[in-house]
Amino acid sequence: MSKADKEHFRVLFQYAPVSMWEEDFGGIRHFFDGLHGLGVTDFASHFSEHPADIGACMQTIQVTDLNLQTMLMLGAATQTGPSITNTVKATRKCGSLQL
Repeated sequence: MSKADKEHFRVLFQYAPVSMWEEDFGGIRHFFDGLHGLGVTDFASHFSEHPADIGACMQTIQVTDLNLQTMLMLGAATQTGPSITNTVKATRKCGSLQL
């Protein structure tokens, strides 16, 4: 992909009229590999028996970018730093973590 193409898609992402997040889910793979290393083979049963691990797993997801609409929606002044990190973590504390 050319430099111009990358810039074009970056601008589309930043100025899209809907909330968009770019996230790195690589940490989840390491989390699951760790559980597998402990002998876990049935992840649904494991998470039912250890619901705190759902939150621990979610915490491994890294937000790498937010577009401007997301910043407006979350009331964030910047795309990085403690305030946005805390806001993102708060969005993951809802009922969506339940199995």
